Amino acid sequence: MDPPISVPEDWYPLSRSQPANAESDSVEDVFFVVLGVTGAGKSTFVSQCSGQQAEIGDSLESCTKQVESFTFMYSSNIRVHLVDSPGFDDTNKSDSDILKDIANWLASSYKEKNELLSGILMLHRVSDARMTGGSKRNLDMFQKLCGRESFQALTLATTFWSNPADGRQEAAESELRSKYWSDMLENGATYTRHEGGPESARRILDIMINKRRKFKTDIQVEMVEKGMRLDETAAGRQLSQDLIEAKLKHEQELRDLQVQHGTALRQSEQKSAERFSNLEKSLKSQIDEANLAQAKLQTNIAQLQEEKKQEMARAEERLKQQFKAVNERQKQYKAQLNASEKERAEEKAALEKELKSLREDLSSAGRKKACRPTEDDDGSVFESWIHRGLTLIGKFLGFLDR
Repeated sequence: MDPPISVPEDWYPLSRSQPANAESDSVEDVFFVVLGVTGAGKSTFVSQCSGQQAEIGDSLESCTKQVESFTFMYSSNIRVHLVDSPGFDDTNKSDSDILKDIANWLASSYKEKNELLSGILMLHRVSDARMTGGSKRNLDMFQKLCGRESFQALTLATTFWSNPADGRQEAAESELRSKYWSDMLENGATYTRHEGGPESARRILDIMINKRRKFKTDIQVEMVEKGMRLDETAAGRQLSQDLIEAKLKHEQELRDLQVQHGTALRQSEQKSAERFSNLEKSLKSQIDEANLAQAKLQTNIAQLQEEKKQEMARAEERLKQQFKAVNERQKQYKAQLNASEKERAEEKAALEKELKSLREDLSSAGRKKACRPTEDDDGSVFESWIHRGLTLIGKFLGFLDR
């Protein structure tokens, strides 16, 4: 494990005094992309470093739905852009859609703004005893997207360590470094542990700052400089091959199921036939999804940008509709509130009128009794007034409680 690196005294996130849009000829813009499987801690790391709230999940359900950049001042002359990205095992998007999003961000930032990455952080849960399918796919896609030149600007970090670390975690760490990450580490990558808190996150950010170097990723060269379609790039070819293999596997499984389905039908095994039928539908659906995913990769940078533009327009329209709905609800609430206030005022006026009438009746009756006392007065009139008074008091108390 690398020794701790002290946080510089002039480090501060957006929440401190230095604005992220500080204008100065001496300010250096540094772009770091954060990669890893769903649940590896990418969004947490970004939030800890930037002081801004990236959407964080508390399970293996993905929260990061698109590539998103968080900007803050690392020091008075370094402005950091931390780019949070969905993993290739995302629960909400297909691998094809994720590759399109990441490729579009990398290619567009290079083509339109000449922005280059200065480093990459790849996070991996140390609690995953072995390199899972999702982790392996993320690693393969990273290497195809960024290329070997990126290794010198790469920081690898394991997350979700217990305190103290247990033997199983240390064994997993050793296997990662000696087996899966050995080539990258031998060619310039740096390894460290992320122990979970903001201090550890900032220490890792220090490592990335200290080894930063601008470089072109392979996919930027392929799509921008060479004009390749996404399916012609190394990353696109890798994903296409994965999709083809998955489709061939599903097609073979489908053929086997169809044979078993036919056998069950001939033997009148209704329950088995229904089960095979449902499995066939599922496999056909997966084959259709694989075909669609392959078709999505047949796109170039201009088409990716147009798709993103249309996606943003749709999102903006949805936002407008949501604002419109909120405004309508506010108007309805205001109208209801006004109606309620009017009703309340009318009720108050009626109660005050009734109270005034009772006072006048009591006053009038008192004057009459003083002038003409009678022997046969049984008090029934006064009893009625008392009842009216108590009823009126009850109404007033109910009115005040609302």
